[in-house]
Formats: sequence, structure tokens, C-alpha cells
Amino acid sequence: MTTKPELLVPITLFEQWHTELEDEFTVRYVGRAADRAAAVRAFAPGIRALATNSTAGASRALIDSLPKLEIIVLFSVGYEGIDLAA
Repeated sequence: MTTKPELLVPITLFEQWHTELEDEFTVRYVGRAADRAAAVRAFAPGIRALATNSTAGASRALIDSLPKLEIIVLFSVGYEGIDLAA
């Protein structure tokens, strides 16, 4: 059995995208979590990809908290919310 890479999604996505993402990834949706920071910490060790948008972005703190992170993808235009130096 092949394990799918874990994808962290801290934003709300269109419902139709859920199935497509879940075909390829183990998706960790935390955008609507009551305690988002706690949810991110719980999933952080296994996360290899982050899907966000320019509004939510990806701070240095978030990037640093994901030790296996390999890629950040945006569901929007503009990348000013992404800490590129991190």
C-alpha cells in the first residue's frame, strides 16, 4: 500500500476540489478548525505540501513548523503573503 503525501490546507476551498485533492493526497483541512494552531501542530510532522492563498499566505512560523514541507501551492494570484526567504 502506497501512502499518499500529506497536504495541509489552512483555507476554505471549493467543495469540488476536495475530491480531486483527496485522490492524490491525505488532506488535512484546518481552515475551519476551532483551534487552527493546535490543528496545524497535530498534523505538522507529516505535512509535505501546503495549499494556501495570497490572503492566508505562509508565514515563516508556519513554514518552520512543518519539518517535511517540500512545496507551497497557491489557489490565487500573487505571492506577497508567502515568506519567500523562509
